[in-house]
Amino acid sequence: MTDSSLSRRDAVKLVGGAVFAAVAASCRGGSDAGSAPGPDPAGALGDPMHYSSVRSLASAIRDRRTSSVEVVDACLARIDAVNPALNAVVQLRADEARADARRADEAVARGEPVGPLHGVPMTIKDSLDTAGMITTGGSTGRASFVPERDATVVHRVKTAGAILLGKTNTPELTLSYETDNLVYGRTNNPWDVMRTPGGSSGGAAAIVACGGAAFDIGSDYGGSIRLPAHFNGIAGIKPTHGRVPRTGHIFPFGGTHDAFQQIGPFGRYVDDLVLLLPILAGPDNVDPAIVPMPLGEPGTVDLSTLRIGFHVDNGVPRLRPSCAPRRRSWPTWARGSTSRVPMGSRNRLGSASGCLEPTAGQPSGGSCVPPGRPRHPSRRRDPRGPRSSSISCWSTGTTCAVGCTGTSRITM
Repeated sequence: MTDSSLSRRDAVKLVGGAVFAAVAASCRGGSDAGSAPGPDPAGALGDPMHYSSVRSLASAIRDRRTSSVEVVDACLARIDAVNPALNAVVQLRADEARADARRADEAVARGEPVGPLHGVPMTIKDSLDTAGMITTGGSTGRASFVPERDATVVHRVKTAGAILLGKTNTPELTLSYETDNLVYGRTNNPWDVMRTPGGSSGGAAAIVACGGAAFDIGSDYGGSIRLPAHFNGIAGIKPTHGRVPRTGHIFPFGGTHDAFQQIGPFGRYVDDLVLLLPILAGPDNVDPAIVPMPLGEPGTVDLSTLRIGFHVDNGVPRLRPSCAPRRRSWPTWARGSTSRVPMGSRNRLGSASGCLEPTAGQPSGGSCVPPGRPRHPSRRRDPRGPRSSSISCWSTGTTCAVGCTGTSRITM
């Protein structure tokens, strides 16, 4: 090799670095979802508009301060700009979405009553059925499968007025902590395209982080909402078992592990989840586990009465030294809002539970990878060590993830 030549590895590094710089810079442009304050409840739009909260967009469309066509066009432009590097959106209905947006604006102009998500663009994880649109679940066996009806949660957000832009990538049958399959290939993290966005809702989290959709609906069995929300610096929630119907999801309900699988929303703000969860929740008379469970108002919760527990080392993945200062500062921050924040002691988990733990980086269909080395096809042995480390409240109910980078936020 001469001084003027480049090896294939060097070339990949240069090209990957350029793509990373372009995508990450565009994600940080504007509101900086990782560090910006929450949206204005009164409905002020963000700058740029595609980083606005769901509530702000819906309010602005209803009040005719902007139009659904403008918002849909802004999100489609973001998808065009970032998706070549991310491969997050795998099916797109751009023309149909623009037509839906025109009809939404016409309804507002006529003074018709509209729903809480009227005219707001969304994407949907490819494991959830969408009527008339290919839904593969990441499986070659369903590469051309077109459902006749929407999943229950898709029907509910459409009824509330949301506009479907497209489907987002998932590993086959949603069973992996990274997002890759034989139908559409691998999805990349918008903050570093050489790293994984997590799984199984990696496509959903990646495109929401970049402003390509106001929100997405994902699924979570062993971390598939929580991990991508953490890796991409957005908000996501795995609802309590029995709250949101799973009808129309590729991974069926029922069986001995029924309580693990839940459907929940992604947004760039916690306020997005507050708006979306009541729309998704409630029995559909198909999923037998769903009950009419009361859903409280988060604004009425007295944070000073809460007790937060977490562990700093579960003995499986190792916390990167650069994350340590943020780990130490989090209890101090939390004590400003709550009265009790006990720090958990070291708890070395056995190998079986380690494979279930979302921070362990389990590859699909195999054993756990070596501690601290989450697997990604482009970097089977990453010399830089673990990509991220989260502090997870492992349960079948709501779960939080605390990030160690400036782009991560606490998810409900």
